[in-house]
Amino acid sequence: MRFILLSPPDDPSRNPGPPDPRLMAKIAELGADLTRQGVMREMGGWSTQKVRLELKGGKVRMTDGPFAESKEVVGGYAIVDVASPEEAVALASRFLEVHREILGPSFELSSEIHRLYTPEDFGAPPKA
Repeated sequence: MRFILLSPPDDPSRNPGPPDPRLMAKIAELGADLTRQGVMREMGGWSTQKVRLELKGGKVRMTDGPFAESKEVVGGYAIVDVASPEEAVALASRFLEVHREILGPSFELSSEIHRLYTPEDFGAPPKA
């Protein structure tokens, strides 16, 4: 089963500036460990810079995000391949624990876990 683990910022203004290098090193270490285990498929982060596309009234509209001048990382994601939703929860917990370990017990962050589906999950033939 494939899942995406998301850690969106609850309040980006609470943590201005670049991520703590110690935190990024620990997250990279955890990602490398999970890659060696064959669980991690992809991981990365996103910035406050964004573009939103909306389909309204039959037209696609593009809007630049409110923080287009900033390029700081404010959230992260990991795509994992595990046997159960419980394993995905355990991995998301490990990422949160790394943040607590480096940034202290008062640091706040949430994680969302979403099941990812492929065409094969709906009976489509596997890709060649």
